[in-house]
Amino acid sequence: MQANGVKTEDIYKDVLHSLEVDKVFLNPSLSLMKFSVIVGTNTTYLSNVVNEHWGCNLRALVNRYRIEYAKQLLESGECGVNDIPKKSGFASRSAFYSAFQKEEGVPPISYLTKKRRLAAEDEFIWCEKWPLSGDMPGKGNF
Repeated sequence: MQANGVKTEDIYKDVLHSLEVDKVFLNPSLSLMKFSVIVGTNTTYLSNVVNEHWGCNLRALVNRYRIEYAKQLLESGECGVNDIPKKSGFASRSAFYSAFQKEEGVPPISYLTKKRRLAAEDEFIWCEKWPLSGDMPGKGNF
């Protein structure tokens, strides 16, 4: 299938590049129309390509990228929770919280708490596996 003389595979690659490299999802005013201009096609073809390759509409796809970016910000501690909606491309806190809850099944703070708890449990389990003295592979004696 071709869209305005451009293969849908080319549109897919342009969408992927725009999201992964250019991070257009960080623009809170990104719309189907604006994105179609960015990738050089019309809204119908863009919508069809997104649906075909990702199985969702453009808003859902963009929100997935925003949530993944927000999770990176949360886990890194780069900024406060109140700053994350804006830094991850959401127009409002309520839109961020709603999208996060929908995508992850928990609110952002609960997600972060769970991640930290799991990381602490992993650290504890790792420590239990090694004796307090003796040989540790690749580390020599304590």
